[in-house]
Amino acid sequence: MSDFKLTFWNPIFNHEIQVSNTYRESGYDALELHSVERDAGLCLIFEDNQFMYRFHYEQLEEENRFMEIYSVVFTPEHMRNDLIGEALVLLNKRNKKFWPFFKAEGSTLLQWCRNQMSLHLQADKSVCHHVYFTSDEVIEVIAEKAPEVQIDKK
Repeated sequence: MSDFKLTFWNPIFNHEIQVSNTYRESGYDALELHSVERDAGLCLIFEDNQFMYRFHYEQLEEENRFMEIYSVVFTPEHMRNDLIGEALVLLNKRNKKFWPFFKAEGSTLLQWCRNQMSLHLQADKSVCHHVYFTSDEVIEVIAEKAPEVQIDKK
């Protein structure tokens, strides 16, 4: 995983995530996964103390080709020390205590997907590898296109 790189990703411009700095005394201290929906794609729904965040990945046919969602992986956060360690380094560099959205490049998950799905996910195909950190899970999505994001007040 020598080419691995984790970077900040901000899909919610001009919006502040509403979490407390104390552990669950004043509400959520991290983003929480509310639900997952599968329809014409994938919708990850997160919540903080005041808002709901819908990340919708489309899976549809566009100009005679399919926009694909290649992989969705849910892992208990304590089992992904590699990703958490990389995220903490980035957070410390920016003096941030919390940020849930990242992009990954050169990951072993992406390499595995390319090996297993070589007919559909050729080495030269550009894809998005998004990493979401919640209080309990690390969620990784590899898709052809970034999600549309909708933010609603609770």
